[in-house]
Amino acid sequence: MAGRCGLFCLISMVSIVSGVSGQVATMAYWDFGPDSVGYTEQVLIDGIAGIPTLAIQYGDKDHNGKDGLDYTDQGETYHAAGRAGAWNNVNSSSDIVITVNTTGWWGLTLRWDYLSEYEGSGVDDKRGPVSFDMDYKVGETGDWVELLNNEPLIRDTAWHGSIKYLHSFSAIENEPFVQFRIYDLSRQDESGGDFKIDNIELTGTPVTSSITVLAPNGGENLMAGDVFEVSWTYTTGDVLDSVTLDYSIDNGANWIEIGTVPNTGVYAWEVPDVDSLNCLIRVSNAANQQANDTSNAIFRIFQCTLNYDLTGDCYIDLNDLALLASEWLLCGDVLDPRCP
Repeated sequence: MAGRCGLFCLISMVSIVSGVSGQVATMAYWDFGPDSVGYTEQVLIDGIAGIPTLAIQYGDKDHNGKDGLDYTDQGETYHAAGRAGAWNNVNSSSDIVITVNTTGWWGLTLRWDYLSEYEGSGVDDKRGPVSFDMDYKVGETGDWVELLNNEPLIRDTAWHGSIKYLHSFSAIENEPFVQFRIYDLSRQDESGGDFKIDNIELTGTPVTSSITVLAPNGGENLMAGDVFEVSWTYTTGDVLDSVTLDYSIDNGANWIEIGTVPNTGVYAWEVPDVDSLNCLIRVSNAANQQANDTSNAIFRIFQCTLNYDLTGDCYIDLNDLALLASEWLLCGDVLDPRCP
């Protein structure tokens, strides 16, 4: 693992020199499960919209007896060795298709570990692929666009790491539907070959934007049913057309969505019918939920149970009496002959 980690770190430094700055983070990760019983092609998700999918297709897929590698991903999460995705007899029609929502992300990188087996030199010995092609597609009805052609693979008895920087392909950034296809796993001979792939990781840099909640920002007393003006400011290096508003009544343990609204900096919020001392508001970039801000401190929402609160402040006091006295014996029905 040390050698592959060193290679990964080296290429990461190259990417910074080439102009990709900011905090690189894991978008999606596949490790195929802990063992043959728990084998899965389900994704482990880290901060990305939607649910990315991966499909190993065509050929003789093998979920048993294919040992993978341990790995520490870009988010510094350690993954113990389990099973790898594998084919018993990979062929040029076999492929891997990854579907992902890249909204809110740029500077993408796709990396994986692979073992293209080579055992012996006889005509019946196992020989894995020596190269592959890779395409991408934007939108479900889009066309496949070539990324790599006849990209070489090392064919021997060891695991190798493959890292593909996609920083120059802006078309795949900040899009709701992007697919990658790894295919044409060419063996260049007719003998059966085994191929394993593990630790597939898609990383990127979140689109930068800064949001600051102005109100309610802590200490306010909001009465249920009133309309309160939620306000915020923002700075952004990307388009921020809309924001998502949420509120919490348990100091952020759970969030209830208010809705996604135009990014005007203000929103007239009808305060919900709840009673809580531990309320917060959160404003997020609708296209990148990682960019958000929350009230600096808790505020209070209460329901007023008074029937004769004439001034609407949830107190019955001299102000209410003065209002009542000012209209004492007045008649508001202009059609009633008893009204003066």
